[in-house]
Amino acid sequence: MHKQQPLVVATGSTCIDYLAHVASFPEPDAKMRTTKLFTSPGGNALQGLVCLSRLGVAGRLITKLGNDEIGRQILETLRRERAIDTSRVSISPGNSPFSYIIVDEVTHTRTILHTPAELLAPNEIESSFLDGGIRLTEMAIERGIPVLTDFDEELDQAEKMITLTDYLVLNSDHLLKRTAETDLLAAMASLLRALPRVRFVIATLGSQGSLLMRRPHAHAPNDDADAEATTRPESDEEEGKGEVRNMDELLTRVPKYEDVEVKWQRMWAFGNAAADGDGDGELASATEEEQREADCALGLLVHTFCYRPARDTDHHAQVHYCPAYPLNPASIVDTTGAGDVFVGGVCYGLVRGLSLPQLLALASLVAARKCLGSGLNGISDRGSLPALLLRTPRAHD
Repeated sequence: MHKQQPLVVATGSTCIDYLAHVASFPEPDAKMRTTKLFTSPGGNALQGLVCLSRLGVAGRLITKLGNDEIGRQILETLRRERAIDTSRVSISPGNSPFSYIIVDEVTHTRTILHTPAELLAPNEIESSFLDGGIRLTEMAIERGIPVLTDFDEELDQAEKMITLTDYLVLNSDHLLKRTAETDLLAAMASLLRALPRVRFVIATLGSQGSLLMRRPHAHAPNDDADAEATTRPESDEEEGKGEVRNMDELLTRVPKYEDVEVKWQRMWAFGNAAADGDGDGELASATEEEQREADCALGLLVHTFCYRPARDTDHHAQVHYCPAYPLNPASIVDTTGAGDVFVGGVCYGLVRGLSLPQLLALASLVAARKCLGSGLNGISDRGSLPALLLRTPRAHD
């Protein structure tokens, strides 16, 4: 009997991006020439699924597009990807979404001007398959399917959506704004206390890396045994060896840039996924020796702490910190979509049963490599990535 392959269903932004590169961001009422103009399908749902497809995981896109040239271009691009099902995309008479993006080649920043289109309406949702927004989430919960939510702005249905999600990804600025906390670790802990369904929350920190906070195991009844086996410290005493009370304290205990570069390079010391074939499907699990090497390398790169705030000695949570993959500023082409690809890496880690350090390191790596190309050209395939970050961990006895 063949093992059933995972399928990731995504709904969210799907559009065409018009990326205008400029030597510097224009002043008001200015006129300037672009250094280059690039057109590419974009949006968080689309780019996340493309990332998963190139890592060997099938996806299904549920969204609404207009019956126009933009919509046709998006569908044509997605159908060229090996593992994205577009049969549930709804076509309406209106326009498809698009974005104008100004890419500053000096500061490596981008400014997005987005024109949305008509949203998928509740009466367009069929009970025979998962569909968008709140209804999609409710139907997933009914079927026991985990839900990951990623957004960086206040949406009309955000408050309800966030209470239904199992995994939450936010950028650090939005996370602090939501909780009114001044310390990032305190903000993450506040969200976990307020949202009992959420298993972990990830804060993306841009060039400073990413942070994952997982609620204590005693208070995480939704976690399955496999997840616990790959993330739980051997004892509370071991977890306590790396206690931190706030974000400033954590950052003083992680390696500097030069050390980070060496530790990231070590990921490739064990070979890349091309050695296992770069087709679809799951890579072979690590051998015992490979698992020991992987645990050692990941332990040097991804730092695990116990967050125990001084003001609340009874509350604690496990925290994983992964430094950003170091990029030469001269090699950065476009940061647009890096966060969307990061989420794709997180989804891969969840469906393949990776350990939390693996998941965080993989997401960080594919997000950084996205910055080296424009549009979908920057999204890596798994044959170019370290096998260490893609293999399902070997269960410990």
